[in-house]
Amino acid sequence: MRASESHIRVVVHTDGGPLDLSDHVLAYSDRHPISGVGSFSLTLPLRVQGKPITGLARTGDLVEVGLLNWDGQTGPWGLGEYHTVMLGVIRSIGQRQALAEGRYTAVAVLAGSSLAGFLLSDSVNYYLAYGALHGLFKGLALTGLKGMVRLDQALATYLDQVALEVAQVARPYGSLKDLLGYAIETLDGEGLFDLIFANYEGTLWGFLEAFGERPLHEVYTAILPEDRLRLLRGQKRLGKAFGPDRARAVVVVRPAPFPHGLPGGGASLGDWPRLPLHDLTPEDSMSEPAQDHTADWDDGEVANVFFVYPRALPLDETFVMTYAPAIINLDSWRRYGYRPLTWATWLWGANAPKEAAPEFFRRLNWRLAGQRNRMDEYAGAELTLRLSPHIRPGERVRVENRLGDATSVFLYYVEEVRHAFSPAGARTTTLKVSRGLPEDLYRDPGWFVAGLKEHDPLKDAALPVPVIRQEDAPGPTRPIQKHPHP
Repeated sequence: MRASESHIRVVVHTDGGPLDLSDHVLAYSDRHPISGVGSFSLTLPLRVQGKPITGLARTGDLVEVGLLNWDGQTGPWGLGEYHTVMLGVIRSIGQRQALAEGRYTAVAVLAGSSLAGFLLSDSVNYYLAYGALHGLFKGLALTGLKGMVRLDQALATYLDQVALEVAQVARPYGSLKDLLGYAIETLDGEGLFDLIFANYEGTLWGFLEAFGERPLHEVYTAILPEDRLRLLRGQKRLGKAFGPDRARAVVVVRPAPFPHGLPGGGASLGDWPRLPLHDLTPEDSMSEPAQDHTADWDDGEVANVFFVYPRALPLDETFVMTYAPAIINLDSWRRYGYRPLTWATWLWGANAPKEAAPEFFRRLNWRLAGQRNRMDEYAGAELTLRLSPHIRPGERVRVENRLGDATSVFLYYVEEVRHAFSPAGARTTTLKVSRGLPEDLYRDPGWFVAGLKEHDPLKDAALPVPVIRQEDAPGPTRPIQKHPHP
């Protein structure tokens, strides 16, 4: 492994101005998940510049953290570049003391969330503010949501006109609307989002969780430099930039970027090849893996029956589930039992080009099935590297499988990034990764739809059911062909 040196920059933006604490950091750690809001912990001396830390910083102050890991080389998103890894808000300040082996230590611990954490603690309450029916229509008028049918436009308008207005957070250096931006791209689809959104009550972040249409989409927060933000598509509004890399805090909604199925059994690699790829193989001189490497396969996420159905139809839910053919993997059903992945969606038909609703749901079903097929064959892993602030959640890494066959190279999806920095101790990045497959399989779209077929519950009797009465069999006289249990 090549020698490298690491540095940290920590600035607390107080009401009285910026406070540089870079030289006083005893330890720093953070967590950036692909689902939800990031968090951080910062350990400092109890007194800084002759003053108690509680007199210099307070809860609600903004924290800016940047990391640099230098090994003599620079490059696109490489170790030799400065990376802002946290734009957050202090939620708690704790004092800690300990006496061990005759040594007394006393420190302060500042902990908090990324800027989007404000959305976790504030709520929408149209009914309390305006009354029930009156509140619904007044809410539409005030928020500008009236007539919204595209999901991306509706979510962007919600953030602009509702979330970032309800959370009336203001600082001398800007309001939350100045500090927190978004990048929203959604699948083609339309719905009656003005009426749907106007009925919502709950936390501001909970709204995105409720209407983000997971798992067709990802909903998360990120701290991204300017050049990485350009890779995101869709509706954008960017807030204030921080650091030499001009990083911004953003809420991201995007289609799940995995290979997926197409109606009729075809397949596409989707956005997977577009995701930034970081080479962690030993031959790469920029970022070799360090100590720890695990790899695991399990059946916890296996699903073998996939169907998305419309929430808007005023019909019995069981009947609505037959609106479009389900997609099944019969071999997986026989191996693991019936494991459905299904939910009702607010999306209803495509907007460009116009598409019949059943065909729209058929397309969604195939997309979902291809993304979640054969989950027992993907590897999950946890990798500990030397400090690598250039790797972000939602990107890819290339890793040599050092367990077992050391010649196989896997591609993984980064679900979570954790940094740990201590001037006198560890300086590492830990990646939680998923969807690991040998690299050559990610060149074959057909691999992701193998074993899938459409199932029409009104016609198809080729499922592993125990017994069906003759009079209930599909068709007037056709006998039932019995199949063994899976």
